[in-house]
Amino acid sequence: MAKRLKWTEFSKSQRKDILKYWNNRNKSKEYSKKLNKLFDKIALMILEYPEIGVKISGSECRGRLIKDYYIIYINSEKSIEILSIFDTRQNPEKLENILGL
Repeated sequence: MAKRLKWTEFSKSQRKDILKYWNNRNKSKEYSKKLNKLFDKIALMILEYPEIGVKISGSECRGRLIKDYYIIYINSEKSIEILSIFDTRQNPEKLENILGL
């Protein structure tokens, strides 16, 4: 049985906010469209190769870097759950708070 890909409400909200930010900043949707496709491509890659992400110490999570963003996910028996899309230009303590470390 194939694994399923799940996006948490939090990660969906972050993704939407990131794309909205780039729409407003660039006054165009072109970059946001490319970034959105890249998020989808990497999510499918994670689904196919769950061990591709770097193990995050102190948690069950893994992270896959894509441009300036870390896609944080958990690999379980039945699914890959994307927990967060973290902008690496932020304070790293914010990621610790998100992951509960």
